Amino acid sequence: MFIADTLKQLLILLSDGEFHSGTELSQLLGISRTTIWKHLHSLQKLGIEYVAVTGKGYRLIQKMQLLDSARIQQSLNNHSLAGLQRLEVHDVLDSTNGYLMQLARELDVSAYVCAAEHQTAGRGRRGRQWVSPYGHNLYFSVLWRIIN
Repeated sequence: MFIADTLKQLLILLSDGEFHSGTELSQLLGISRTTIWKHLHSLQKLGIEYVAVTGKGYRLIQKMQLLDSARIQQSLNNHSLAGLQRLEVHDVLDSTNGYLMQLARELDVSAYVCAAEHQTAGRGRRGRQWVSPYGHNLYFSVLWRIIN
């Protein structure tokens, strides 16, 4: 599943947990206030709660720190970076593990890390359903081939 660029930009703006007026958001994003309102409802569908206060604007109930591939790589030491072939960050995936298992069947790759803000069909231990609210936890899998 893909999140539209303007929806992601709106989420990034709101992730600071501060109030932002509809006018401010529409000017920054170059879209109408009606579209802002529609995007806010799309955020609700992802489980992201917000409040609207007349005269103040909109803000998320909780601040969010969204995953940023470049920022993650900057924080890794040289040894870790040398061993990492690829790091992918997705907004929404069925399952990071399922994604990497499919990739492993198609390509001869190793040292891949796949992270997602939200999983729609992740699995927990013993096949239990996995609950993964958008942007609230760290969901990732690692593909590492062991060579004999």
